[in-house]
Amino acid sequence: MNKKLMIRRAIVQTLYTYYCPQNLNTILCADKIIMLEADSAQLLAEWNQLKEAGYLIDVPGYPDYCRLSDALRAKFEAGKTLNDDPFFYGPGAIR
Repeated sequence: MNKKLMIRRAIVQTLYTYYCPQNLNTILCADKIIMLEADSAQLLAEWNQLKEAGYLIDVPGYPDYCRLSDALRAKFEAGKTLNDDPFFYGPGAIR
């Protein structure tokens, strides 16, 4: 499995577990992130890709902090998965 895809999924799944926005340094301590054994450059690159794609939203006044987009949070809260999203499982994930 492509490590890039695993990192993207782990970031959004971990961020979903927090009620408040978090920064990348905070979620680096999560089990899903630690288990990937990814270097910080890979994690930062995918964090930025998620922001550029609109899955993570910057918090005004706190440039290092992000929250999940409303649509992505609603998807998780409805019990849906990322399986149908090409950014996480399809051609869009390869970029």
